[in-house]
Formats: sequence, structure tokens, C-alpha cells
Amino acid sequence: MEGRKRISILLAILLLPVCANATDITFTSSGTITDGNVFEHVYVQNDGTVIDMSGGQITNWLFTYDASIFNMSGGSISGNVYISNLSSFNVSDDTVDIGDFVVYGSASLSGGSTTAHRLRTGTTSVVNIDGGNLNFDKFEIEGVVNIYRGLLYVDDVWISTAYLPLPTINIYGYGFNYTQEILTGYLLDDNFFTIKGVDASEYARFNLLPEPMSLLLFGFGLLVLRKTK
Repeated sequence: MEGRKRISILLAILLLPVCANATDITFTSSGTITDGNVFEHVYVQNDGTVIDMSGGQITNWLFTYDASIFNMSGGSISGNVYISNLSSFNVSDDTVDIGDFVVYGSASLSGGSTTAHRLRTGTTSVVNIDGGNLNFDKFEIEGVVNIYRGLLYVDDVWISTAYLPLPTINIYGYGFNYTQEILTGYLLDDNFFTIKGVDASEYARFNLLPEPMSLLLFGFGLLVLRKTK
């Protein structure tokens, strides 16, 4: 019994510095988050504030406010992300494994690995997906989502019809197929995508836009038909 107590005390002492390293920070002017930085909550405020994250960890929440910008090229976020109306969140390389990804401003995902329970967008928000490995349990869309590249899987989708202009999801690619509430196809980088739980009314909110080469071939085909006539 005495030995177990000593082991428990020793473990508590060893873990104490790790827990103590996770603190909150508020940025009111531009700054960086780098290797060795561990923050539980990060708040980014004020117009023109730019935060570049190239390493480190955010373990609970990232909040961005005002016309601020958060650029992520490394490190990890393992909590939740909230992007307010005027701010933007840009990811080029990362590990984002979060619960809620809430975007009322703008977001650009172009690399790394993003896993989220929910992507929730506001009526004026724009989200651009242009690369990376992306997995979402659910899309809840009230704004605009543009999907160009990446390896994308979405397990369920809800698109609001309560606001004007109506929300849309624009998908750029080819080989689209919609059957049994599942939309699949290939994006511009030839990566496969799957979006499940798409009922007929939600499917009407998707714009499936063929890749430029498909348009050229289509145009060429029309020209050939004209000449043969």
C-alpha cells in the first residue's frame, strides 16, 4: 500500500509541470505561437491583429474577434474553434482535431489534417476547402462553402433554407454521383470525396461545377457535332 502511494505521488509530481504549462492567452496585437507553447484558451482581438501559428498546441478553445487573422502552418488544435463575423482562419498545414468548428467570418483549409464533429457556418460566412485530409461528422451550413481540392469525407449534412440568399455548397470536380442520399465524386486534384445524408432539398443547394478540362472537352464535342451537321 505504501509503495502505491509513493507511485501516485510521483506521478502527480511528474504530471504537474505539463498541466501547469497550459495557460490562457489574449492577443490584442500581432504575434506568434511556436513549438513549446501550450495554451488552453487563445483569444485574438482587434482589427489588424495577425497570429501565425507554426507549432505548439491549443488544447481547448480558439476564439477570433474583430477583423483579425489567424494563420496556421503547424502545431495542433484539439478543442474547438470559433471564428467571428469579420475575422478569418487560414490553415495550410496542421493537425486540427476538434469538436465544433464554428465559422461566422471566413476560413480557408488548404493542407494538413482536419477532423471535426461539426462545421457550423453563419449566413455571411465563406469557407474555402482547397486541400488537406478532412473528416467531418456533420456540415451545418447557412453560408457559402467552396470545395476545390482535398480528401473529404462528411457523414451528414444540413443546409438551411431560412435565409436569403440561400446557402450553397459549390463543388469543383468531376464524376459526380448522387444516389440514396450520398453524393460522391472527384475534386480538382483527383481526390475522392463523400458527403452523406443529403436529402433531395439539400441536394438542390449544391452547385456541381465541372473541372476546366471537362468544360473544354464538352465545348470541343459541341464543335465537332456542329461540323458534322
